[in-house]
Amino acid sequence: MRARNILVLVFIIALAPLTFGQVTHGQKPKLPAPFATKSAGNAPEVEKPPAGFLPTVPPGFAANVFATNFKYPRWLTVAPNGDIFLADSGSGEIVVMRDPQKTGKAQQREIFVEGQNEPFGIVFHENYVYVGNTNEVARFRYDPICCVQGRQAFRRSCAVHERAGARSNQNGSLRPTRGSSGRAGWFAAGFR
Repeated sequence: MRARNILVLVFIIALAPLTFGQVTHGQKPKLPAPFATKSAGNAPEVEKPPAGFLPTVPPGFAANVFATNFKYPRWLTVAPNGDIFLADSGSGEIVVMRDPQKTGKAQQREIFVEGQNEPFGIVFHENYVYVGNTNEVARFRYDPICCVQGRQAFRRSCAVHERAGARSNQNGSLRPTRGSSGRAGWFAAGFR
């Protein structure tokens, strides 16, 4: 067994110079000019599901379509009063949906706020709804009884990313977040 391992190691060392990597010996590598080659990408292709398709769920559970006809739905969250809030980045809207008869489908649908810049994140904090847009976090008054958006209180510009949002933490402070794996994390400044 030991002799076989030594033989394999010698074989690997002997083949190392024949590999196809670019050896630069401390010199600048010879790369193509920027944008000279097509960018690599493997984005998903959007397909319509077959008619009547629903995911398989364990016994005792049920799956159904709650709501449809959005441009680019990105974030779904439940409000303190049970309303369902959806950030539709394609239309720039925050949509509120309700299912008062508990049928599993949105029976009521209204626009909470429109004119947002690709909204993504939604968080409820005290009497406000915070919406993470591409370029800012916007705050709107929130009344859980009537769920009608009050006048806008402020916008904090923060040059973030299309995957911006906001989160509250254990001590009650609210912090905007930003997306993409290269820039993920909390902003240094929070607000209360």
